[in-house]
Amino acid sequence: MRHELRHSESDGCHTFFPASQHPGDLPEDPCRIWTVEVPTWEAAQAAKHVFLGWEPYQPMTESTSTHNNP
Repeated sequence: MRHELRHSESDGCHTFFPASQHPGDLPEDPCRIWTVEVPTWEAAQAAKHVFLGWEPYQPMTESTSTHNNP
C-alpha cells in the first residue's frame, strides 16, 4: 500500500496517510514530499520516522492506548 507524506508551509505541519484515503481537510498548500510503498501502517510509520530523522517508531499497544481507559 502506498502512503504519502505532505507538508504545509502555511501551518508547518506534516500529514501522513494512505494514498487511497486522501483526507479532505488538508491545508490549501500541502506539498507531497515523500511516498513509500509498504504492506502495513506500522511499516509506513517506521519508514516515515527514518525519513524524517525521528526516533524509531513505537506502535501503540493495547496497554498504552487511551481508548481502553475506564
